[in-house]
Amino acid sequence: MRGRFWSFVAGGLVGTVIGMLYAPKSGKETRDDLKDLFDEYVEQGRENYEAQRERVLKAVDSGKEAVQQKRDDIKIKLEEAKERLKDQVDQATESAKEKVNDSLKKAKEATEDNS
Repeated sequence: MRGRFWSFVAGGLVGTVIGMLYAPKSGKETRDDLKDLFDEYVEQGRENYEAQRERVLKAVDSGKEAVQQKRDDIKIKLEEAKERLKDQVDQATESAKEKVNDSLKKAKEATEDNS
């Protein structure tokens, strides 16, 4: 696709130049016409460059925003997971303490009953 486009542009330029060279104009007029045509193509190239540059910059900014949003989302999820894990560890610790206390109480009762 890209090669066809540039072939078309090159063919148009060659056709235009040949047409101007064989046109019934003086050399100065032909050179002026060629210069004007060249200037026109240079300006179109600049405009296309700027348009593509803006498009790329917008895409880069959009990408940066998406990455930042994902980073923030992951950070929030990690904090939530950290809190859940902390709660689970606290519950397990509390449960273990209760079981140890119950075992100690039973052991104490068992030793008092044997005395």
